[in-house]
Amino acid sequence: LPVATRIKDAMRAQTVPPIVEAWYAIMLRTASAGDHADLCLQTLQVARVYVPWIDIALVAHPRFLELLLCFTELPDLHEGACGVITELVVKGMEPPAKLAHLQALNL
Repeated sequence: LPVATRIKDAMRAQTVPPIVEAWYAIMLRTASAGDHADLCLQTLQVARVYVPWIDIALVAHPRFLELLLCFTELPDLHEGACGVITELVVKGMEPPAKLAHLQALNL
């Protein structure tokens, strides 16, 4: 396997779950702080880049989705939240898994 693939596989198994938890904590705290919307937006932009290759279950669950949907109503965060949601919807998957995934998103 190429080195990049081995690195991503190791990250998926070991470091991505705590990273996703950190995103959630950062977004929750900074969005409610008001004056830190730029940090929240940057976190959304990073999450958008990771979603295509991480385990979908880490971000496609009610707690994370509820936060993203709230952000779609905030002018400063709308675009970033929509970017993450878009990546969740277009994530490459086998057709049966994709259908189940889209139904679970309930968007």
